[in-house]
Amino acid sequence: MGPLSYSVFRDAAFVTGERPGVRRLWTADWTRQDSIPDTIRALLAELGRVYVPALLANAKALMDGAEQVETKIDGKPWVQQPLPYQRKCLQWLREKLFED
Repeated sequence: MGPLSYSVFRDAAFVTGERPGVRRLWTADWTRQDSIPDTIRALLAELGRVYVPALLANAKALMDGAEQVETKIDGKPWVQQPLPYQRKCLQWLREKLFED
């Protein structure tokens, strides 16, 4: 999710209601694993299993100048056109992961 999408999603979450689950998500202490809701853990696991490998394969295809991204996700072939925006998404994730 890009920075603009993230801010729109965050703001929309508060507009849609003060549900405890939504509030807990935005106020969670992400340094404590036990404070992250199980639903978010499942979502993060899915992203790590499917989305991140696609981003990495896309970045490699762009670096190699390939006309197609070809990889396996969940043991099945995945083919798509290389997308520069996905490279930016990977860059943003890396910056957030390694920021102080």
